Amino acid sequence: LAFVQTEWGQNWLARQVTTRLSRDLQSRVSIDNVQIGFFNKMNLRGVFIEDQKQDTLLSAGIVQVRITDWFFLADKAVLHYIGLEDAVINLARTDSVWNYQFLQDYFDPPGPKQPKKAGIEFNLKEVRLINVAVSQKDAWVGQNMTVRLGRLELDANDISITSKTIDINSILLQKPYFGLYAYTGNKPKTEKSISDTATAWNPDNWTVRIKDIRIEEGIFKNDRYTLEPTVSYFDPQHLRFEKIGGTIKNVSLTADTLRADMALATKERSGFEVKTLQAAFKMHPKGMEFGSLNLKTGKSTLGDYFAMKYNSLNDLNDFIHAVSLVGQFKNSTIASDDIAFFAPEVKDWNRNVQISGFVKGTVDALTGEDVALQVGRNTSLRGDFNLVGLPDINNTFIHVKAEDLQTTYADAVTFIPALKKVTMPNLAALGRVRFSGSYTGFVTDFVTYGTLQTSLGTLVTDINMKFPDGGEPVYSGDIKTSNFQLGRFMNNDQLGTIAFNGHVEGRSFVWKKLDMDINGNIEKLQFNNYTYQNITAKGKLKNRQFN
Repeated sequence: LAFVQTEWGQNWLARQVTTRLSRDLQSRVSIDNVQIGFFNKMNLRGVFIEDQKQDTLLSAGIVQVRITDWFFLADKAVLHYIGLEDAVINLARTDSVWNYQFLQDYFDPPGPKQPKKAGIEFNLKEVRLINVAVSQKDAWVGQNMTVRLGRLELDANDISITSKTIDINSILLQKPYFGLYAYTGNKPKTEKSISDTATAWNPDNWTVRIKDIRIEEGIFKNDRYTLEPTVSYFDPQHLRFEKIGGTIKNVSLTADTLRADMALATKERSGFEVKTLQAAFKMHPKGMEFGSLNLKTGKSTLGDYFAMKYNSLNDLNDFIHAVSLVGQFKNSTIASDDIAFFAPEVKDWNRNVQISGFVKGTVDALTGEDVALQVGRNTSLRGDFNLVGLPDINNTFIHVKAEDLQTTYADAVTFIPALKKVTMPNLAALGRVRFSGSYTGFVTDFVTYGTLQTSLGTLVTDINMKFPDGGEPVYSGDIKTSNFQLGRFMNNDQLGTIAFNGHVEGRSFVWKKLDMDINGNIEKLQFNNYTYQNITAKGKLKNRQFN
């Protein structure tokens, strides 16, 4: 022991160890310097190990180990500490065998195991890594993984391979980088992959508990091989989250369910920024949930529950159609500028939506229940809705059951640009519109039933309206009004107000093209400065004449 404490003895021991290992492993192993403590610690400097293809498997400036005192006499030896500095680890395979398999076979030979009186149980207490990089190239499955750590400090209660347990008090991660790249692997498709099993994320059924994680300046990257160019907005096939920072507490992994209390911030490659993400997080292979949610992005605030459900993570590549959303919102604000990172079709809306209520479904088939919406200062909704076909509003089927819907023409044309093409009737003259009832159909073909209060008067309607592209409006149904300014609505100076209760079917609102069948009672009608009263009307209005 005294001999190996000398510099000459340490160099001699390093040569003996590397010579023996190189011979037994049939692979190059070199260690510049070995320092051994009193049967409980060892420091290695300049460690280098090649795999059996003469590629670098491990290169490390310093490897430090602390173990139970007099471990060779103990029934159970505990590995208290591992330190690693300036290290590079390269793991690779092109078939089912990893490049480190020869090491595993050397230290744990295959075949029947002989009972040992003493041995090392891998039960870590503390880990310290500085400037460490791990590269795993798995051409068999078709996924490369890169992990880099500026600094990691880990304080554990128990990390045991034998019991498949990870129980950790705290982890500090400084400048961590985690990157994934997926592509087509060499594994035959006839073989069942891990991702097809019920425990895709935890096939060996480990139990993980981590009390506290602190992250500083992290990066997460997830790429998939594709011939399509990377888009400027949020692209699930090319994710890159930078400046990840914050804390994650009470982490647990049981089977394939990961739970944690998180408080994080980050910014994605597209420009989408998460200023604050506080939530009780739950994730499994079929979805993720954010309970007790407080999310602040660039211009939005969301709370208090949100979930995304999918069949696999690949469904995020088809976010609009394949990912089912569930949200219970309270006093939340959603900015169209933030939505535009995921659905660029709404980039010109320039609106903030205040929302409370329950929303579920995919983006292209969305349902809202007991919803209160406020869009800007002029548009609001209380009620239920179904939207099928978003984000293409012109081809979206809409069903709204409104306790109270309010809007203006200026807001309406922002959400429904096709309304700009409607010059007759004069929709802008309606001013502020307030509606209670139901709306069913598309923006250019719908049935509305309820009470409509406008700046021109009040209408009670049960009517179908069609606005053909390039054609005249077509309508049929029942209308009741007591004092509606029909002339302003139809841009006709000869007409004034009307009080009417009856059924109408017609085409066009232009006076020269008007073709309308009427069956009802006209309490009064102003025409050419004269008020006609108490008319039972059943006939046709065409060519500016009524028969």
